[in-house]
Amino acid sequence: MKNALIALLLLPLSLLAAEPSNSFLSGVYADGLGVYRIHKSAHDSEFGAGIELGYSLNKNVGIGLRNVGYKTPDDFGGLLVDESSLVVHTRIFSSENEKIWLGINASGTRDWNGDDWALGGGPSLQINLSKHFHIGAAAEVRSFIKGRWDLMVPVSLGGSF
Repeated sequence: MKNALIALLLLPLSLLAAEPSNSFLSGVYADGLGVYRIHKSAHDSEFGAGIELGYSLNKNVGIGLRNVGYKTPDDFGGLLVDESSLVVHTRIFSSENEKIWLGINASGTRDWNGDDWALGGGPSLQINLSKHFHIGAAAEVRSFIKGRWDLMVPVSLGGSF
């Protein structure tokens, strides 16, 4: 299981090994994620790992599919993917050289273990290390249909074509 998570985190970098120019892959991005999920009580918090694959619709808006598996203090959950989310990223401010940008994320999430749905959103930060590689962090407050809520903090390392 540990090797599978390492492979998931390294997948974005391997996808970007070949740099196509002006191809159908232009605008595609892949992020490896480390995630910390905080529930109402800190005792119920969980660490996770995942991957997000997406497409930049334009300079300021992107849409992605994020899959995350969580580790509880006992062990990993019964599924490799505990949650799947459709995420919309919007950039609202960027530095003059566009190395740093701030944005807002909105997400719709399916919790496969809890058989529940959620809507969420919050601020995000991305630092562009080069033309094709970046690191980022976000904080999303999510409200589930069954009445619970949590705070999800994904940290990403990824790249784009």
